[in-house]
Amino acid sequence: MATKVRAPGRAGISYSRDATGTPQAQPNALKARKETTKNQAQTGINASVTAGDRIFLTSVNRHRLGVIMKKLLTMAAAVAASFGIANAVILDFEDFAAAGGLVNVNPLAPYFEDGFTVDVANGESAVFDSTAATDMLGNSASDFFGFSENNEVTIVRDGGGRFDLVSVLAGPTTLADDTDVTFTVVGVFDFVTSSFGASSFTVNTATLLPVVFSNIEALIIFASDDAAIDNVDLSPNEVPVPAALPLFGAAAAGFAALRRRRKALS
Repeated sequence: MATKVRAPGRAGISYSRDATGTPQAQPNALKARKETTKNQAQTGINASVTAGDRIFLTSVNRHRLGVIMKKLLTMAAAVAASFGIANAVILDFEDFAAAGGLVNVNPLAPYFEDGFTVDVANGESAVFDSTAATDMLGNSASDFFGFSENNEVTIVRDGGGRFDLVSVLAGPTTLADDTDVTFTVVGVFDFVTSSFGASSFTVNTATLLPVVFSNIEALIIFASDDAAIDNVDLSPNEVPVPAALPLFGAAAAGFAALRRRRKALS
């Protein structure tokens, strides 16, 4: 801003400079007229600046809100991703049976692991330690869940809820009369309407079965001879809305604040 310089002069006289730079005295009437013109001009400038400020402030708010929104969406995605990773479950049956032993599983004593229940139709099933006398062919270094040919294994979430079957390792045990064992894997989509899907596979060693089910209420597995399952990869499919909702709520509050700001300036 330029500095205003007042030239020396008599009382009631203002000074400006002529073309030669010589200070010139001006009557009070001329001064008053000039002051009026200056005030009118300043009013216009103020109005222009105010409008410019509005545009600038709105632009700044939009930019900041955009940055905040990106951060919130990134955080929400991170929360969702971490939730999914934390809740991916692999039933591996490890460290349940004592070394070289087994633990019987029956309708009165089902097996529990990481939020899932493994139930059976009868008592001809157990969790075997990897060094037990009974072995899962092709998977001798791992603990496993073994069951007889006249049994049925049902896997559900504790307290109910849907989940996905990602993969399951299956194969015969050394108790089987025939090394070729046929597995039937059933995904129950709805118990009430008896909606389900099923696939069958015949294997002679521990094999990762090519079967996937999404959004099921239960997984049922049975076999044609003494068999075993291991590394059952399951994933609860609920989206963690409560964890992400506050982040989107904060973004909505930002939009509301911006609207109030714009209304106040208009």
